[in-house]
Amino acid sequence: MTREYLRLLTKRCSQWLFLVSLLVIQGAECLSTPYGENAAEAFMSIRSLNKFGLLFTPLFCLWNTPVYQVCSETKLTVRMESPFGYIACYARLSAVSSLLYVFMSNCIAVPRALLFAGSAEGGEKLLPLLFLQLLFYMNCSLIFYLVSVIGGGKTYLGFLAVVGYGVLDYAVSNLTWFFVSTFYVVCSPEVFQSPPLLLRNFSVLTGTLLCLILIDVFATDRRDFMERGKADA
Repeated sequence: MTREYLRLLTKRCSQWLFLVSLLVIQGAECLSTPYGENAAEAFMSIRSLNKFGLLFTPLFCLWNTPVYQVCSETKLTVRMESPFGYIACYARLSAVSSLLYVFMSNCIAVPRALLFAGSAEGGEKLLPLLFLQLLFYMNCSLIFYLVSVIGGGKTYLGFLAVVGYGVLDYAVSNLTWFFVSTFYVVCSPEVFQSPPLLLRNFSVLTGTLLCLILIDVFATDRRDFMERGKADA
C-alpha cells in the first residue's frame, strides 16, 4: 500500500503544486532575519505559531489526500478484515505522508537556521521540534479520516476540521489556558530549558494520537465499514 500511495502522490499535478507552495512559503519565511543564540532558536523564530497554523496545516490536509484515497479502495477494506487492521494501515500511511511533509516543509528553514547560527550548535534540538511536527500531522490525518467518516464520506468536512484544529490556538490566543494543538508543536526556548515542559508537549501530542486511533477504530466499526466493502466487492 505504501508503493500505491507514493505512486498516487507523485502522479497528481496538484501534489507538485503543493510542494512548490511549501518551498515558496519557506523562501518568504527566510527573507526575514532570524534571531536567537543557536540554530534551534533561529528555527523557532522562523516558524511562528500563526504561520504554522494558518499555512502549513491546511496545506498538509491537501497533501495528505492520497492517503485517504488509497485507504478508501474496496480491496483494502476487505483485506484488512477488521476495523483495527484498517486503521493500523491508515496510520502507517499517515506516518509516511507526515514524514515526507515534515521534510518538505522544513528543507529550507532548517538549513537557514543552521547557516544563521554559523555552526551546528543547537542543531540537536531541531530533531525534537521536527518529531513534534510529525506527531501533530499524524493527528491531523486521523482527524481528517474521523470527520470524513462521520460526515458520510464528505472530505471537505475533514478538511475544515483539520484547519480548525490547526488554527485553534491562533483563534483563542487571548485565552492563555486554552492551548491544545499547535501550541505544543511550535515551542519556545523556555521549553527546551525545562525537560518536563518538553515531555508535556510530547505527552499531549502522543496522547491525542492514541485517542484518535481508538476513536477511529470505533467509528470504522460503527459504520459497518468492512461489511460494506465486502458487499461492494
